[in-house]
Amino acid sequence: MSRLGVVQEPDELEEDEPTRVIFSLIVNSGSPIAALAHFPARTRAPRPDDDYFYDIFHAEFEDDNWNTRSDKLDAAVNDALDLLDASGVDPDGLAAPGVHVRAFFTFDPGAETIQASVVKRLAGYNAAIWIDANR
Repeated sequence: MSRLGVVQEPDELEEDEPTRVIFSLIVNSGSPIAALAHFPARTRAPRPDDDYFYDIFHAEFEDDNWNTRSDKLDAAVNDALDLLDASGVDPDGLAAPGVHVRAFFTFDPGAETIQASVVKRLAGYNAAIWIDANR
């Protein structure tokens, strides 16, 4: 396995402490989105024309193996996007003014890789990628 051009032996992929990884996908819209009605939602304020937040997916896990974490993260993002696919929501509609798709990633600095195929899928839904560090 190679990371940043350095060949690593399998036992070098184990770390001293597990790294906590958090991923969530939300959709924020100024008005309700019928195709997302079955996802947990909340409004920012009690008026019906205020912003709607749809919680599409959330996953948290810890692991001390870089490869395992990378695979789990890839699976989590693809599971989230599969849920959006299955909802029948129009990806072009998610690019409309006032609609924001956000993918939040939290992990230790330098601990993870977001695979190109996942980034492309997120881009297909006009998703902004937010990355935060645990430390």
